[in-house]
Amino acid sequence: MKKAVTLVVCLVILGGLTGAYFFLGKTESSEAEATEAPSKSVTLLKKDAWEVESVTFDMGEEKLTLLPVVLPTHTPVPTAAPDPEATAAPTPAQDNSPTPKPTPTPEIEWRIENHETAPINTTTVNDMARLGFSLTAAEKIADSGDVKEFGLDQPRGRITALYTDGSSEIINVGVQTPAKDYYYAMREGDPAIYMIYTTTGERIFKNLGDLLDTTIPALTADTLEYVLIKQKGKDPIEFDYLGTEEEKTADIEQFGAFVINMVQPFKGWELYATNFQTNVIDKLTGMTIDNLEDANPTDYARYGLDDPELEFWIKDSAGEIHLLVGSEKESGVVYVKYPDYPYVFSMKKSGLAALYDVNIFGFTQRFIALQNIDNIESGTVKSVAANYEFEINHKLVPVTATPTPTPDPAVTPTPAAENPEPLPTPAPKKEIHPTFNGQSVQDEAFRNFYQILIGLSYDSAISDFTKSGDPVVTINYVLNTGDPDVTVKFHEYNNDFYAVEKDEEPIRFVIGKQYVNNMFQSAIDLLAGKLDE
Repeated sequence: MKKAVTLVVCLVILGGLTGAYFFLGKTESSEAEATEAPSKSVTLLKKDAWEVESVTFDMGEEKLTLLPVVLPTHTPVPTAAPDPEATAAPTPAQDNSPTPKPTPTPEIEWRIENHETAPINTTTVNDMARLGFSLTAAEKIADSGDVKEFGLDQPRGRITALYTDGSSEIINVGVQTPAKDYYYAMREGDPAIYMIYTTTGERIFKNLGDLLDTTIPALTADTLEYVLIKQKGKDPIEFDYLGTEEEKTADIEQFGAFVINMVQPFKGWELYATNFQTNVIDKLTGMTIDNLEDANPTDYARYGLDDPELEFWIKDSAGEIHLLVGSEKESGVVYVKYPDYPYVFSMKKSGLAALYDVNIFGFTQRFIALQNIDNIESGTVKSVAANYEFEINHKLVPVTATPTPTPDPAVTPTPAAENPEPLPTPAPKKEIHPTFNGQSVQDEAFRNFYQILIGLSYDSAISDFTKSGDPVVTINYVLNTGDPDVTVKFHEYNNDFYAVEKDEEPIRFVIGKQYVNNMFQSAIDLLAGKLDE
């Protein structure tokens, strides 16, 4: 019995020791897993941006120097004077020690030496400049070593940072590790070998082309302000706002936008924003400027940019694209430059396809004679088989002000002022009482016919047309503005089109015969009462 008890006690003790072993082992293991491995990173450079005088990157064939520019410190807004009628706050206990004012941190902007006015990619330049005052190595791999083994006997890149206190730092960068995830580096004066991350090291090897801003902004036709498409050997296409700045402001206030019209080659045609978006802007999406070809060109003729093959300038309320396009560098690749900067770039010609041989008829309102009905006194529409005459007969009808309804129950009227201001006289209502071939017709019925008449539009451009004989159709508008009559003549061109002659302008366009025939049919329907409501 005693032996059995002893055995049980031993088993219990053994079980307790085993549990303690596993408990302690697991706890120690968990604590070991929870403890992070110590960081191996080493700070190579640690200064503030405003302590830098310059940072130079030497990549062997190219050298770039970045210069800091301290931006003006914003003037603090003065504290408003207290309101003398306000309840004064309790005076805190006096503290005779002066409160130190914090020194404002200077704001730094970086520029490229010898390219100070160039448009730069701010993010890329800032990241590159930071290597001159804030650089950390992933780890130190040796206190010394054979520099040739790490490509540091003839470094691939070198950072030279000069500081305002007269000191300097030089970082040499060698080859990459076999796995391409680090570069080997040394700090001049320090025999140790370090590794810096590849993402950090690659910033050292940026060239001027990487630092210039070649971003193509996303444009929208909804807020277009200006368009110029000038292809060599063809008429320039230009759209702009044709009114005054006051009229533009009024349009924006009333409609939230304004319309731009053609300046050349045919003045006045309205640009259809939706169609221009589809035919031009959407096709430029994805256009990119690829490579910097020449930072300091001395002969633009070498690139075909002395007499560009194409110039285009599209501007909306948020941004613009303005480029000159030269000759081809190779098949499908052309030279380009911004007009305001010397740099010559290259890009794929396919990105510009929508700007060559532009068809303006795809995005313009090209009415032959768009005349406001308020400005028309009378008119005629004549052909070999028909003759129509119309008069508008404008009338201004006085409008009586509608009295303000009396509320129920009636409110006691406010005593009238001694010298009340007179109420504005309502503007008279404009009415027309048209006649067509001497026959009175309904207002709306005539307006339906008139919309078809002034809606006649050019279909396409032609060249080298010589008219012969009398026109097939003639439309004439007599204006009440004192301006000369507007006359449009339609000459036989072929089986499908009439050539259009407007006033004394050259004949350069045609219109489909079916549209003119539809206009004559609407005149017949007007007289037959088929256009009446």
